[in-house]
Amino acid sequence: MDYVLFEAAGLIKEALIRDWSLLQESDILSLRQYLLEYVLNHLSLASFVRERILQVIAVMVKRGSVEDFGIERSSIVAEIENLIINGDTVKVSTGSLLWKIIYDLFSTETLGMQYYHCTDAGICHYSQIQ
Repeated sequence: MDYVLFEAAGLIKEALIRDWSLLQESDILSLRQYLLEYVLNHLSLASFVRERILQVIAVMVKRGSVEDFGIERSSIVAEIENLIINGDTVKVSTGSLLWKIIYDLFSTETLGMQYYHCTDAGICHYSQIQ
């Protein structure tokens, strides 16, 4: 079951990157909140699954920062701080891991993300977001 969850999280990440421009902001925020709650409420998740789901959240934060110039990022930072300061052991470790993943993702030279682009001629391909 762990491998299925791991792959599902990877597929969610790919779909988010590919279809970002088609998604409503409220849907993105709801998904981010759901994924965080899922990790916090499923204590038996394997560590590699937990980390993969948190990576999806980090990608959402970084991709969203491109469009809103970091406004939503400040919200997730406040959520993470709240988890670390006011949480139990699970919340503290989850918040710390999410913080590390976001930090690592933002520390990369490029966004490291791709989007699916179709030209007027109908030729579709993945392009790197720079």
